Amino acid sequence: MEQGERVRQRRRVGVVLTVVLVGLGAVATWWFTAAHPGTHLARAGDVTMCADSANGTELVMGGLEFSPPADATVLAVRLVDPQNVELADARVVPLVSDEGSGSLIFGLTAGWPVEDAAEYTVDWTADRDLVGAHLRPGVAEAPYLHLRVLDPDQPASFGSWQVEYRLRATTWVSRFTIGFTRPAGPAGCDAV
Repeated sequence: MEQGERVRQRRRVGVVLTVVLVGLGAVATWWFTAAHPGTHLARAGDVTMCADSANGTELVMGGLEFSPPADATVLAVRLVDPQNVELADARVVPLVSDEGSGSLIFGLTAGWPVEDAAEYTVDWTADRDLVGAHLRPGVAEAPYLHLRVLDPDQPASFGSWQVEYRLRATTWVSRFTIGFTRPAGPAGCDAV
């Protein structure tokens, strides 16, 4: 083989290796920086909670139990397609086992802060912001949302909410199809 042919062959091998390494780097960068769909925190069925028009504008909504398979850190919480409602706050509190009755998690209630807090089997001393919360495996926790209806004379709704979190060096987004509706007018939830 001639000297020139060896140089060309080495260049081709070098180009192929460079393309492979750049491609692997791009895939690794995408994997560790992009948010991926995930269901590590909890699974939820399609549920829409209805608030009667007389319930006011400050509402608490829950309905989930988080129990991640590994340490997770919550990065963001957002409503999907909100109509006349905003997320004022998102919180999480550890559940406490209650012999015989299990743990009670939030549904949809009027008022903020949480009314009748003593009826829930949670550790209120460990209540904290959901954004920035470190969730641990084996620790069941109840997330809950503080919702604010912007115009009480208009309907309000959203179809689902999302939690963006970091787990095992990767960013994930779980979408929970637990929605909310608040019809306008005297018929309230009967009209839905």
